[in-house]
This record gives sequence, C-alpha cells and structure tokens, in this order.
Amino acid sequence: AITGLTTVALLAVLVGHFATRWASGKDDLGLERFHHILQKLIVFLFFALVVCLLVLAVQYFAGAVLHMLIDRYSFAFLGVDVRLQEVRLNPFNGEIYASGLEVSNPPGYKTDFLAIAKTLYFDIDMVPLIFSLTRHIPIEAVVVSGVRLNYEQGLTSSNMMDLVAKLGGSSSTDAEGGEGGEP
Repeated sequence: AITGLTTVALLAVLVGHFATRWASGKDDLGLERFHHILQKLIVFLFFALVVCLLVLAVQYFAGAVLHMLIDRYSFAFLGVDVRLQEVRLNPFNGEIYASGLEVSNPPGYKTDFLAIAKTLYFDIDMVPLIFSLTRHIPIEAVVVSGVRLNYEQGLTSSNMMDLVAKLGGSSSTDAEGGEGGEP
C-alpha cells in the first residue's frame, strides 16, 4: 500500500511540475524542440495518475459498499439480521476478508444468535465470475475461524432449517421433505 501511495504522490508532483512549466511558457532547460513530446508526456502522466487514483478509490470503497449492502439487504434475503464489524474487498483479485460476523436467529427462537464467526476469508475467481455475468460464483477458497453455532430445535423445525428454507424460498416443512416437498 505504501508503494502505491508513493507512486501516486510522485506522479502527482511530476505532473504538477510539468503542467506549471508548460502553462507558464518557461523553458529555461532548452526544451523548446521537445515541447510536443513534453505535452504528450504530461497528458500521459495525467491519465496514469487518474487511473491510479481510480484503482485506489475502487479498492478502498469496495469493502464499504459490500458492508453497506450486507447491512441493508441481509434481512430481506435471509430473514435474519447479519452484522459485520469489518469488510475488506479487493475486487481485482477477488479476495474478501470479513471480521466480527454475527447472524441473528430467525423469529421465535430463544438465543440471540444463530452463528458467530471471528474471521471469514473468501477467494473468488474473478474471470469466470465476470464472463458468466455473475450467474456463477466460482469460489476457490473459504476460511472461517472462531465459529460458534447455536442449534435450537423448535416444534416442527430448527433455527438452521428455517434459515435454509428462507434461502431456498420455501417453507421449513418443504425443506424437511414434508408438505409438498420431494422426499
């Protein structure tokens, strides 16, 4: 990270210096014959600086955006609240690191949470993900540490079966092979 920021700072200083000299028309170094080359170099350095800044911005804000999406849509998607302390995402190599995961229990169960994990790491293969237009998510690695699960049995189901049923879009009896479900 320091080398990337150092490179961006150096490019900004160089672009600023050359742009100032170019704009003021000063040429005390005898660069008149290279004026067109200098203009092309300044334009190239400017675009390189913009690309570097975009890469850094995307990498910095990708984790914050993913964290916001999980906070906003976890209940609608899972039927339970999902809380995370930190999410870091590198969209260029597909690595996701999350810490402080807490998945609450579905309504009707006594314990506060269904699952807690200290850290999660996912490595996603980005090329097939992009070419499939996100229909297929090829996961290369999943590492979870510090996991604690609370399994609660209800009258007809369990907290985990209710969560799985919500993911599948069916009722808990369908997920267990009951009414209307395939055996």
